Amino acid sequence: IEQADTLPTHNASLANFKGEKILVVDDNEINHEVTAGLLEDFHFQLFRANNGQQAIDLLLATPQDQPISLILMDCQMPVMDGYTASEKIRRGEAGNAHQHTPIIAMTANAMSSDRDRCLSAGMSDYLSKPLQPSELEEKLAHWFQQKPSIKQENQQDQLPTWDKGALLTRVKGREDRLQILVDLYVASAQENSDKLSAAVEAMNFERINSVAHSIKGSAANLSALNLQHVCQHLESAAKSLNSKEVLFWWQQFQPSQQELLSVLVNPGHHKNSA
Repeated sequence: IEQADTLPTHNASLANFKGEKILVVDDNEINHEVTAGLLEDFHFQLFRANNGQQAIDLLLATPQDQPISLILMDCQMPVMDGYTASEKIRRGEAGNAHQHTPIIAMTANAMSSDRDRCLSAGMSDYLSKPLQPSELEEKLAHWFQQKPSIKQENQQDQLPTWDKGALLTRVKGREDRLQILVDLYVASAQENSDKLSAAVEAMNFERINSVAHSIKGSAANLSALNLQHVCQHLESAAKSLNSKEVLFWWQQFQPSQQELLSVLVNPGHHKNSA
């Protein structure tokens, strides 16, 4: 009889995450039962939703200091599909505590275009149905091992979105020069984000490195410390040819960029600017 210590590495590592909260979003009851069966040996806390809207409602009702750890998201569902739900979660519409929660897509479509659509919607990873035990466990092990980084990003004393004082010092107190730099950044932000999005979708490491480096430089000049930090990690992940880390930091980039633009447009109405 095979003993527990002979299980594959990813199985053993999952044992370290007993009690983690997993939300399974699927409109098919059989799929829910299959998933529960595949995960029962690991003693996770499983939560169920039958569509994207139910998922968002459940996430909003979850205590912010005890958030869901990971979401398994079906793509095609009534009421609200998985793509729309993921986009809303990434925009913070399911609560700030879940904005960066790993979302693993589950879909019967195995085409690369479907994978690209999942990533474009803000999903973290991808599984094909029917779920295979080893693949599911491997994905869970990877994303749970990222959890300390995710927690750190969410709960640590974050770097300021924008250190206006540092930028004013750099431009020798000239508000007019500061405004020129802000306007230049805002004007190019969407184009740069689109370039980075396209590079990530294609998983073109050289292009990701180049665009992230450029945005990092602009963020540094603007004293946008949090975005600079995110782009530094994104650049490093691309240099290391690490697609998982690229996807993780890309998901940090999107809200960080959005937050920065909000601060730059309305600097007096935001708490996370220095």
